[in-house]
Amino acid sequence: MIQALQIQSKVTLADEKIIPEFHLSEANMRALRAIIMHNPKIRFYDEPPKEGTQTLVFRINLDGKDYALRVTQIPLGLKSDLKGLNDLKGIEGIPEYKEVFHDEKGTIIGLLIDYIDGKNLHDYIASAEPKEAIELARHIKKLIQNVHARNHFMPSDWSKEENMIVNEDGIPYLVDLGAHGHELQHDKYTSVNRRGIDFESLDRLFQSSSLRLATRLKLKWILL
Repeated sequence: MIQALQIQSKVTLADEKIIPEFHLSEANMRALRAIIMHNPKIRFYDEPPKEGTQTLVFRINLDGKDYALRVTQIPLGLKSDLKGLNDLKGIEGIPEYKEVFHDEKGTIIGLLIDYIDGKNLHDYIASAEPKEAIELARHIKKLIQNVHARNHFMPSDWSKEENMIVNEDGIPYLVDLGAHGHELQHDKYTSVNRRGIDFESLDRLFQSSSLRLATRLKLKWILL
């Protein structure tokens, strides 16, 4: 069910409908009020937000289409997200953003990006058939190579379950780009493949799954 939010002066029904259920901080509520004032057509789904890197993520509907609304929890918390979305635009597996929201000081307080409907990386691998897992490994490898080709590096926690979503077509999307724009810290990585790309965390997920040994070995070979 979608919650209808109406503007009433500077106060919205969000005060009554979101705070009791979602227990948002006053800073988060100020950000939501400013965003709704800017775009009154936004409708929030009646479900709690997800926690991302330095952000809360709401699923919203705007003009009949679903989006993910990222609201910062700390000052400048969305700056690196926006940089990553701009720098990596056009790469399969990187969501597009529709709108950026600022407060009266010009600080980014909200970011509207494509909503990716699917399973998180961990759940997808846990239920994947061998063919699906193999295709997923190839897609992720291509995504990471394309990110590196733009002189960026994947965040060290890119494989955390809330950071990557796999859609119904088996395409993985990096939905939290908060760590982009930073240089690769080699001491945070215990191994990289021969092209200098770290696949250890993904390989661990595959090797700990219920996939057969032959499939797991093939996946390991793909990631070399």
